[in-house]
Amino acid sequence: LRLVIIALVLMLWLQHPIITLIIGSLFMYIILLQMAQFYTQQAYGLWPQVWPVTDSKVIKGYEQFLNRLMLSIGILFIIAYTIVFPQYCYFSVLFLLVGWLTIRNVIKKLKYQETLLRD
Repeated sequence: LRLVIIALVLMLWLQHPIITLIIGSLFMYIILLQMAQFYTQQAYGLWPQVWPVTDSKVIKGYEQFLNRLMLSIGILFIIAYTIVFPQYCYFSVLFLLVGWLTIRNVIKKLKYQETLLRD
């Protein structure tokens, strides 16, 4: 939440469209990358031992969580960017693109790590 607020303040404060796009994309990447820690905290905790679930279901649920988070943060960033730069609003799709690529990369790494742990 703190990073989202900092990003929104910076996006509203800066008056250059390209710098604002870079800041918003960077914060989208950082926020989603920090959420990757939730998987390791939850996947190796007590609950998976009490209520075992297959790794594919856990990763799929985690991917859904990241997609919903990316969509909500992306919409906030798109609204802020559109308020400041209405003539360049179509560039704001970059936030969602960066989020999607980040999630794809994180999930790919998680699947690879799980295959290594299985052996």
